[in-house]
Amino acid sequence: MNSHQLRAVFATVMLLGVGLVESAELAGKIALGVKVDDPIAVIDGLTARAGFGDDEVFFVSWTVPLDGSADVAAVDAVRETGAQPWLRVVFSSPAPLADHLGALGRELAELAGIVREAGDRIFVQAVWRPESGTPTAKDYGYLIKRAAVVVTGAAAQAEFAAGPLPSDPAVLEKLYADEVAAYLDVLVLAPTTEAVSAMEALTVLDPGKPVAVDAVVLADKSSSAVGEVAAW
Repeated sequence: MNSHQLRAVFATVMLLGVGLVESAELAGKIALGVKVDDPIAVIDGLTARAGFGDDEVFFVSWTVPLDGSADVAAVDAVRETGAQPWLRVVFSSPAPLADHLGALGRELAELAGIVREAGDRIFVQAVWRPESGTPTAKDYGYLIKRAAVVVTGAAAQAEFAAGPLPSDPAVLEKLYADEVAAYLDVLVLAPTTEAVSAMEALTVLDPGKPVAVDAVVLADKSSSAVGEVAAW
């Protein structure tokens, strides 16, 4: 696999410290995956792969809106290939959230329905793109807590992530001062040079958690390209 393809990899999960991995799905396993626009379009490539070992997790991540138009039918199709579905749910409630609780409540209700339909053994990543306003660390912490409770309430074995988390260690400290650690199963960071500093901060703020490095949508949209990543 060339370097271009490697940059398309969605998540290489690295353990921050030895042991203490709180995600039962990821403990002791090698994990990577792809982020795609349409999961159905890559099913053939995944099916052609010989299968995944007991110590492997391959994620297929895609974005699911919270505007009532979500279709999670692809979840079962991805599961049947042996891959692990990872849903990126996008919140658009304006900031500050205290002034827009109605909008947030509607999106949380939609999230609950999506997760119930998707079922257990699902990874859900909350992404916040407020349609207006500038979020604070306290806003973000509130969203993380509310979304995490909704996800695990709708599917007890679901795993919750949020982000990409801020890469600035100072902002991370403010976020973790709001006691979000207990709500996050996986930590998501953007693939930037600042991620190294963020990881170092997280070894102190949230030790033992697996870290997923987010990425761009796979450039080669062919099903075979996804199969090649899966076979890597």
